[in-house]
Amino acid sequence: MSRARDNANLGAQAGSGLDASDITSGALGASVTGGAGLGVSTAATSTFAPKAGPTFTGTVAIPNVANLETAVVANTAKVTNYNQTLADINALDVTELGTVTSANLSNTAIVYPVGHVIQTVQDTKNDEHSAASVSSTLSRVQDASGNYEWGGTINNVLANSWVLINMTFSWMSSKTAVDIGVGFGFFRGASVIVPSAPYQHYQYTPSDEGKDMRERSTMTFIDKTPDTGTNEYTLGYKTYNSASVSVRSDGSYAPFVCILQEIAQ
Repeated sequence: MSRARDNANLGAQAGSGLDASDITSGALGASVTGGAGLGVSTAATSTFAPKAGPTFTGTVAIPNVANLETAVVANTAKVTNYNQTLADINALDVTELGTVTSANLSNTAIVYPVGHVIQTVQDTKNDEHSAASVSSTLSRVQDASGNYEWGGTINNVLANSWVLINMTFSWMSSKTAVDIGVGFGFFRGASVIVPSAPYQHYQYTPSDEGKDMRERSTMTFIDKTPDTGTNEYTLGYKTYNSASVSVRSDGSYAPFVCILQEIAQ
């Protein structure tokens, strides 16, 4: 059977819907005659996205992202909003400090956790001994001119804060007697906050002879009711049996040291 007869038979069998010449030439025209035919796919008639520059009109979803457009828009907003201008910040009613210094930074609005040390200050003295006292009444340690320099001051204490007081000092007491004693306490301003027994430190011998006690002591106390603002603390001293007592803090002794810490409550 020849190729021409094969083609003719194929065309006859296909009926009027297929032209044998198309089979022979190996090409289909714009459409095949008969029936609905095969229409040419164009940009206007296609329901598929082209490879170059597709535009989607519905909701596009990918795994784990239900709406791709919404996700992209939200991410773009994060990128474009990171660089805020001063006008943007002022619109939020944020106070601009400029360069932060001790003069423009206030801690009055900060909430500290309980037990947090807000501030620590230290005062020392090692230029002179105190005046001697023979009183059995607790009084503030002073120099020969009546100045109360054996203590420390802490400022800007917040309401409800506590103040930890720590004082370390050298002292001497002496008298010719059977027994002598001395005691120390703390003052806030002119008020006693830590009283003392007159024989906190005590020495006794059966005979009436010269007594001399020299020690270095440390006292610690928490003031739970300090004033809001400034608090001045001073060491106090007293004696038993009219013994002489003084705080030794010239250059030949270790210095008097007062450490104050504000503790949040």
